[in-house]
Amino acid sequence: MKPVSYAQLARSIHELAASSDQKKSQRELVHHVFPKLAVYNSVDPSLAPSLLMLGQQCEDRTVLRYVYHYLARLLSDNGAQGLTSGGGIPTPNWDALADIDAVGGVTRADVVPLIVDWLSAEALNTDEDCK
Repeated sequence: MKPVSYAQLARSIHELAASSDQKKSQRELVHHVFPKLAVYNSVDPSLAPSLLMLGQQCEDRTVLRYVYHYLARLLSDNGAQGLTSGGGIPTPNWDALADIDAVGGVTRADVVPLIVDWLSAEALNTDEDCK
């Protein structure tokens, strides 16, 4: 088995989140990509848009558990710095969250509160299908 770089795993997550064949991409994520990503100490914030997309479009519980886990790791890795009202550096990956209307591009400071709100809403969801 040849080692897989973090960049390759990140690229796979972005591609599989955008894939039209959700069943196949979810299998690939659960059996190959997410477990290999677990060996890395931190999660890059550029994965947040794809993780949020997966969380919104996937119904597979295993995929959702990984998504919640990696979003929570992203928040813990960044600590409170992402929650400040200060800027951050705009990147094209944050711009994938197009419903945010920020002048000069979307930054980590714009996205971290969205992740917190989304995870909080999911935690409060009483729908039995989601548990």
